[in-house]
Amino acid sequence: MKPFHLVFVFHGLGEAANSIQQASGMNEIADANGFIAVYPNGSGPSSAQFWNAGKCCGYALQNNVDDEAFILQIITDVGTLAQIDRKRTYATGFSNGALLSYRLACDMAGTFAAVAPVAGVLLYDQCRPKQSVAVIDFHGMSDNVVPYGGGGVVPDLGQPFPPVEESIVAWVKFDGCTDSPQIEQTTIFTHTSYGACQNSSAVELYAVKGIGHSWPSQYIVKASQIIWDFFKAHPKQ
Repeated sequence: MKPFHLVFVFHGLGEAANSIQQASGMNEIADANGFIAVYPNGSGPSSAQFWNAGKCCGYALQNNVDDEAFILQIITDVGTLAQIDRKRTYATGFSNGALLSYRLACDMAGTFAAVAPVAGVLLYDQCRPKQSVAVIDFHGMSDNVVPYGGGGVVPDLGQPFPPVEESIVAWVKFDGCTDSPQIEQTTIFTHTSYGACQNSSAVELYAVKGIGHSWPSQYIVKASQIIWDFFKAHPKQ
C-alpha cells in the first residue's frame, strides 16, 4: 500500500474540530481519494479554542502555546497508525485556522508541501520560509471580519488586518514565481494564479463574490475539492 497523504484541517477562532469538519466536508473527499484528514482542537476553554498564529489569537497567543510542536507530535502519532508520505503533508484552515496555516508555511516549510488558508491572511512578521510552499487562498469578497481589502480588528492586537492581496504578493516573492498572473473571471469568483515558481510550487487566490466570513459552500464554489486537487498537484520536491 502506498503511504497516505496527510491533510490537517484547522477550525476557526473560538470553535472546535467538529465545526470545521462539517463546514469543509473534507471527510467525504478524503474517503473518495484515500487520504487522511486530521481535525485537531486548539487550546483554551472547551467552549472556546484558539491557535497561536503569531499575532493572534486568544488563549493560544496569550499563553504562547507551541502549536507547531503539537502538530509535529500529531504527525508522529498518526505515523504509528499508518504510513505517511512525508512529501505530501498539507494544511488548510478557516479564519484563525487559516492564520495558523500561513504560519506553518512560514516556520515548517520543510514539513508542509502546500497550505490552503480560507478567510485568513498572513499575520506573522517572522515569516522566512526555508523552502518553497505552494499556497492556495480562498476569501469572501464580502467578509466583514477579515475584510478582503484590509480593515476590521485583529483580536489581541487592536490593529486592522492587512489586505488579502498583500499575503499573496508575499508568497509570490517567497516562492520565486516569475510568470505574470493568469486571471479567470466568472460571475462567482476571480481566480488569480501564479506559475513558474520554485520547486514546482504555485500561488493561487480565489476571491469569491457574495460571501462573507465563511467556508465557501459547495453550491457556490467547490473549495474543498479544489483545495485537494491543488494539494495533490503540489507535493514537496
